[in-house]
Amino acid sequence: MAMRQTPLTCSGHTRPVVDLAFSGVTPYGYFLISACKDGKPMLRQGDTGDWIGTFLGHKGAVWGATLNTDATKAATAAADFTAKVWDAVSGDELITLAHKHIVKSVDFTQDSNYLLTGGQDKLLRIYDLSKPEAEPDVVSGHTSGIKKALWSSDDKQILSADDKTVRLWDRSTMTEVKSLNVAMSVSSMEYVPEGQILVITYGKTIAFHSAETLEQIKSFEAPATINSASLHPAKECLVAGGEDFKLYKYDYNTGEELESYKGHFGPIHCVRFSPDGELYASGSEDGTLRLWQTTVGKTYGLWKCVVPEEENAEAAKARATLPGTAEEEIDDFETGLLSYKEKKSKNMDLLVHSKCQYGKIIKASVFMKLNNPKPLNSLHELGWISKVYVNRPAVVMHAEQIKKWKTLKGNWQAAWLLKAVTCIDLTTLSGDDTPSNVQRLCFKAKHPIREDLLKALDMHDKGITVGAVCVYPARVTDAVNALKAAGCNIPVASVAAGFPSGQTPLETKLAEIKLAVEYGAREIDIVISRSLVLTGQWEGLYEEIRQCRKACGEAHMKTILATGELGSLANVYKASMIAMMAGSDFIKTSTGKEVENATFPVGIVMMRAIKEYYWQTGIKVGFKPAGGIRTAKEAITWLMLVKDELGVEWLTPELFRLGASSLLGDIEQQIFYHVTGSYPLQHELAMA
Repeated sequence: MAMRQTPLTCSGHTRPVVDLAFSGVTPYGYFLISACKDGKPMLRQGDTGDWIGTFLGHKGAVWGATLNTDATKAATAAADFTAKVWDAVSGDELITLAHKHIVKSVDFTQDSNYLLTGGQDKLLRIYDLSKPEAEPDVVSGHTSGIKKALWSSDDKQILSADDKTVRLWDRSTMTEVKSLNVAMSVSSMEYVPEGQILVITYGKTIAFHSAETLEQIKSFEAPATINSASLHPAKECLVAGGEDFKLYKYDYNTGEELESYKGHFGPIHCVRFSPDGELYASGSEDGTLRLWQTTVGKTYGLWKCVVPEEENAEAAKARATLPGTAEEEIDDFETGLLSYKEKKSKNMDLLVHSKCQYGKIIKASVFMKLNNPKPLNSLHELGWISKVYVNRPAVVMHAEQIKKWKTLKGNWQAAWLLKAVTCIDLTTLSGDDTPSNVQRLCFKAKHPIREDLLKALDMHDKGITVGAVCVYPARVTDAVNALKAAGCNIPVASVAAGFPSGQTPLETKLAEIKLAVEYGAREIDIVISRSLVLTGQWEGLYEEIRQCRKACGEAHMKTILATGELGSLANVYKASMIAMMAGSDFIKTSTGKEVENATFPVGIVMMRAIKEYYWQTGIKVGFKPAGGIRTAKEAITWLMLVKDELGVEWLTPELFRLGASSLLGDIEQQIFYHVTGSYPLQHELAMA
């Protein structure tokens, strides 16, 4: 099986990312800085994308950003007519350099003592950073705004580009040595010291020139307009991205296209290789950065090769599995969802090492990844439990961004809503449940959307039903008989194990599970004893869940964590891991009876646990948010979040469910509106 390029998504920006730069390799690794139109440049760990801090101080879009070689200083260029120099360790603003127009480019000398700037005023400026109050040396000669300015030849020369001209300057004489005119507007420029190569992009052309003479070495033509290109440090290959949302990888020696793929949801503005060449980063109109492996499948940074459980051990080929958004467009409902190209800001990486407020970086060690988690039926030690710490502010920040995700409309919305229907556990858990209302629920489960509405969408022959029907153990037989009479194979799920409080003896819990299975339940939703979590009895929790798993037999087991009663997000993460280690097929947020049910912060933490467990074991565990999900918009947001965190392979009833009782009614109303142009009257839709 061919390995698929799966990027790491680094979010946090709210506007297009227009520039990025790596530092050199330091004793602490290497680092990445990004410039964005939101005016908030961000610093990240280069090999993982983990957010370190945000430099706050600019009052306009930031167009350029760079780090010095040892990542101790950062510089930014902005639309507020300033360039700023920052302490990249503390986050402090060191120097503000006023200009007369928008600044587009900044670059340090190798010793970090001088800063080169260029911008819309058509002037190059060289600042002595040891004398920031002194007037800079000014180089004039450009006839239009400067887009990029770089030091070259051991800081003895300067390369700069305006609209259609690249110029080479001698630093000592401050005079132009040579100029190069190109056919179209220059979109990017990169200087490669090893070999003195200048990489220029304009239109669909990627051109390579001598940085010393500007003589052309070679050029390639891409199938789309290219905004940026970068050459591998070993000059083996190059990558480029542009207006068609795609990244292209070429063999530098032959010009052969090695691969191309989508991942961003907007035009790509910048790409750069890391200093070790193991990955490259891209920034896009969609507000995200993505990190891509140079050698797909190699264990590096957060990429890990695992053998999925469904593959035969002899035939399995290691493949890289990572968080991020899959790049495929899925056009057939039977295989998944239509890809959503309009989504803007996505997940802020929560494995952060520090956070930044008002330009200050506040150190905060975070261990959201556990060390050596144990697979099913193996629990030798739980030392990693004490090392788990979740950065709650970062989680909450990400959750707030999720609420602002753009709403889908038209056919896009209809496709996602139909997918949501197939993942619903249609539920009735009331004290007044009777055989008749369970039968009515089962009929609705088989016919969740009115037939004429499905025909209007050309989906009437796709066999759309809900994922399962969920009832109390006493109503399992009623549900099984009703679904059998209806001639469908929808599974019946039963809550058990002392639902909803979990405050019953273990023997009673196990007996209840066995009875539900005996009555015909194919899925069991157990609830954990919250007291075991709150008192730190992790081995006791593991043993309880393991025994419940054994009592379920062939039935699938969903473990309800009742997250609203666990006290902290760290406890949610720990309980999630223990539940999966003990053999849960799904982990579920809530019973629906707590004060706080399914929330985005809890969902993010649980999905990160699922992702880590899959990395470590190759076992896919399902996720089920439940309680409080009542609207179609909320359902779509959960689907988008799962796709973003876990990938499209989780968007199936086998790995994702929505626990809800009233959600289906709102979804059907929205589909009715999509088809007819008006909302239904009360009698026009069947009761759920």
